[in-house]
Amino acid sequence: FPFLEAPSLSNIETSMDFLKEQGALTDDEHLTLIGRMLAQLPVDVVMGKMLIMGTVFNVVDVVLAITAGLSVQSPFHRAAMKEEQARVSTTVAMFLSVHYWLVELAC
Repeated sequence: FPFLEAPSLSNIETSMDFLKEQGALTDDEHLTLIGRMLAQLPVDVVMGKMLIMGTVFNVVDVVLAITAGLSVQSPFHRAAMKEEQARVSTTVAMFLSVHYWLVELAC
């Protein structure tokens, strides 16, 4: 894909450090057992680790409910986006009103 750019070296290093902190990589950058499990899950690393640990401690039902709730976008964030869209729509409507008024004035 020509439109994809390689990540910067600092981003790669930050990601590797994060995976080491989560126990997914060893210091010599090999996958750990939990890293291999996380690689098979189609979720964020932190949520995947929560699911794995929930299974280990036999509380997977509770952890699954928590991770499901965390994976949904906040309704308050959506409201803020709608307000921004409303503000833009209002600005466009005001512009069009002035434009039509000027056209009518010129005729």
